[in-house]
Amino acid sequence: MMGPTDNQLEQYLWGEELSPQEQNWCEERVARDPELQRNFHQVHRLLRRFKTLREWMRKTEEAERHIWFTHSLNADVIPLELRTSVNSVMDELFMNASPTSMIKREVARRIGDLNELPEAVHLPKTGRLDKAPAASLSVSQSATSFSLEDFSLSEPSVPRKPDRAELERVEIRLNYPKLVRFMRRHHGEIYDRWEDGSTRVRVLGRLHAKNGQPALMAGLELLDLTAGLSQQ
Repeated sequence: MMGPTDNQLEQYLWGEELSPQEQNWCEERVARDPELQRNFHQVHRLLRRFKTLREWMRKTEEAERHIWFTHSLNADVIPLELRTSVNSVMDELFMNASPTSMIKREVARRIGDLNELPEAVHLPKTGRLDKAPAASLSVSQSATSFSLEDFSLSEPSVPRKPDRAELERVEIRLNYPKLVRFMRRHHGEIYDRWEDGSTRVRVLGRLHAKNGQPALMAGLELLDLTAGLSQQ
């Protein structure tokens, strides 16, 4: 009679899906092996604790969203001049979120009527675009001004392997470019702390969460944070 492989036993212990025949093999093997029985019970205790923790975290975030909604009902809309950019950022965040209809309506109210925005101010022809060639020339001159000292024969330094937090920041920049630009422009101190490695910052820090709805929570934080700009 065939028996289960080590890989099949591992899948069985962790509750992964197996074919009925593989399931029977694993059950018979575990029933005959006291050590595997202990492993089976240990793993299932861990899985139960993990499930309980996930449920607790889900309920905690859900409660937090309810508190935000209650407080938000008394909050003013965000500053007029920021509505278009904030609306664009929220669209970006909500692509990776599942807000309830109640949250959606309150977010729309907080952003306000986009039709109230003043007409866009167009740059004159002599604006910043005329300065672009000079900037390009400066870069070009800098790029060509080198000496033989630049070609050092010393051993090249080994690049430092980025840690997980750095990789997460790179991923956030790629997935949420509008949010990152907005934070860098309007909330520079918070952005700088995030760049320095802190995940305990408003908005951007939310996106490091592995459970719940980080994009949604980041959006709710953004609305509250941006509303404060009208008082500055």
